[in-house]
Amino acid sequence: MKLFYIILILVYFIGNLYGVYLDKTDYSYTNITKKHTVVVKKDIPKVDKKKQKVILDQDHDGVVDQDDKCPNTIDGVCVDQNGCVSKVKRVVHFNSDSYIIDTKSKQVLKDIVSIAHECFGYKIVLKGYTDSTASETFNQKLSKQRVQSIKTTLLNCGIKSDRITIKWYGESNPIASNQTKEGRYENRRVEILFY
Repeated sequence: MKLFYIILILVYFIGNLYGVYLDKTDYSYTNITKKHTVVVKKDIPKVDKKKQKVILDQDHDGVVDQDDKCPNTIDGVCVDQNGCVSKVKRVVHFNSDSYIIDTKSKQVLKDIVSIAHECFGYKIVLKGYTDSTASETFNQKLSKQRVQSIKTTLLNCGIKSDRITIKWYGESNPIASNQTKEGRYENRRVEILFY
């Protein structure tokens, strides 16, 4: 029996020298931004070449266990440098009385689609708002059209509908003053939240 363990240890160390590991679990970590890492199983765990030992990251979030403040992170979510799930938020702005996605907003949507594909563990909440320049009834309808426009874009890019929830609030919950042009622009928005 001792001979078996000696052979097993020798195979392990020889395998490490040639880059072959007995642990065939695959893990990789894809950066979304400098602050977030997405967990996707693909590559073999990191190895400290000088000490020839595997650095443990049991939840596979890209943060080694000894530094991980949030162990047991699920796959397919963004984590911060401490290994804790990051909430991701993006905002798409609209022209007045419009739910058409303009060129500037299409760039933001590319980022949103990329995050949605890479962070497959997240649900997506779309929240639509308007400024207060039209009637409350019109603004309620317009905010719904805005979130539906974003949802349609996400669906057309392959994001599954069961991940997406839409909500619309019309002119309620302004984040800036509706008395200025800049403030009204800030209020004409769809917030995209990844949870």
